[in-house]
Amino acid sequence: MVAIAGIAFATILVFTQLGLLAALYLSATAMHRRLKGDLVMLEPETETYIVPGLFPRRRLYQVLGFEGVKSVSPIRFALQSTTNVQSGRSRVTAMFGISPANVPFDIPNWDSYRPIVQLEDVILFDSKSRPEYGINVDNFDPASPSNHLEVGGRRGKVDAVVDFIGVSFGSPGAIIVNDTTFQNFAPTRDPEKLELGVITLEEGADIQQVKKTLEETLPRDIKILTIEEFIALEEHHWGTSTAIGFIFSMGVVVGFLVGIIVVYQILYAEISDHVSDYAVMKARGYGQSYFIGMILQEALILSVLGYLPGYVCSLGLYHLARAGTRLPIVMTVTRALWVLSLTFLMCFFSGGLAAWKLKDVDPADLL
Repeated sequence: MVAIAGIAFATILVFTQLGLLAALYLSATAMHRRLKGDLVMLEPETETYIVPGLFPRRRLYQVLGFEGVKSVSPIRFALQSTTNVQSGRSRVTAMFGISPANVPFDIPNWDSYRPIVQLEDVILFDSKSRPEYGINVDNFDPASPSNHLEVGGRRGKVDAVVDFIGVSFGSPGAIIVNDTTFQNFAPTRDPEKLELGVITLEEGADIQQVKKTLEETLPRDIKILTIEEFIALEEHHWGTSTAIGFIFSMGVVVGFLVGIIVVYQILYAEISDHVSDYAVMKARGYGQSYFIGMILQEALILSVLGYLPGYVCSLGLYHLARAGTRLPIVMTVTRALWVLSLTFLMCFFSGGLAAWKLKDVDPADLL
């Protein structure tokens, strides 16, 4: 039971760290996976859309003159202070400014929201945002007096809630507004500069060829990426340029090492308690390979018995963490199988180390 509890603990630790690491990447790239387009334009030094560089708005419309390009969509972005008018609590919010006529995001039932977002100082609120904003997303009433937020010191009205990107490690919520409202909420921003641009190609156009043509022709103050490259850029930033990704990755390694130590101590104690029995077996002709096989069988049994409660407890922890943070912490089949493989490896490695003690066992120990 002690061995099973130790392995379960190590399994839970690995599952927790992997779940948080996956949530980090999923939340950081939620916006990217909502984009409706084939290519993205951004400033060359940009490493994450959370802290974007700026490029001239005219670059986006220059792209319309290239063969294979169907349409372009500008995206304004800012992390802006947002205050709950009722409670006075402020949060930094991901604010997206778009052109309602050519929305760059894949949002369910967008046609019903288009007339709303065209109005000045009107906000589309992300239904997956945290509750501190004071917006009742489950039973939203457009006429409720609580549906007002101060964004950048200017009051706006929430007229609808939409299914968008949700909570991330960069912000606890998101809002969508039109270009004019964005400028009202962030008046210091230059309206002739953009943070992002989305390019949609004609059906059948070669994405890589169009990308190459744009890179060779347009000035060097922009960078062209495919959606997949944009996602990879964001994941690289959070995984290598921030402490968060490193900490979660280190947690996986620590969990693995804890499991090795626990299993090794249990098997080592088991062998120590039965040294005389192993000596008798050696005297009767059993070789080292037999003992190693027996210890590894015990390690296999321990790994399975320890993994099962660890997996069940991890499901409960995922649910609690998802409810408390609204981050996309979910169990996947791939992760479950990967951790199971790690558990097998952990126990086999520990079993091999413990079995090494038997090579020095001598039948003379019986005396």
